[in-house]
Amino acid sequence: MNQILGQQVIIENVTGAGGTLGALRVARAAPDGYTTVLANLGTHAALGIYKNLTYDLRTDFEAAMIIANTPMALVVKNGLPTATLKEVIVLAKSSTVTCASAGIGSISHLTLIRFDSLIKAQV
Repeated sequence: MNQILGQQVIIENVTGAGGTLGALRVARAAPDGYTTVLANLGTHAALGIYKNLTYDLRTDFEAAMIIANTPMALVVKNGLPTATLKEVIVLAKSSTVTCASAGIGSISHLTLIRFDSLIKAQV
């Protein structure tokens, strides 16, 4: 980025509360274009995860660009008697299926919830 922008870029990793502490710092910074945040699901999309945010996701930030996408893959245990997505869906609708994700509110968790709503099962 230093070369592209023609000036020094300093990266400060601010951790805590799923990225919301760093996002709060950016929301409170002077609007001079020198302080940015790498937004993600936890900091800017999942409104219901954090009930007491002290910044407004709709008004305190302006989108600049998308720099990455998060592809999701549905994988099943080797040896499971399914060979197609259709067979996985049939299995999910006919029995109890245990699913794993990166944690509550993560993109993989929300993707599982979306998958569940599309196939109308209880995964």
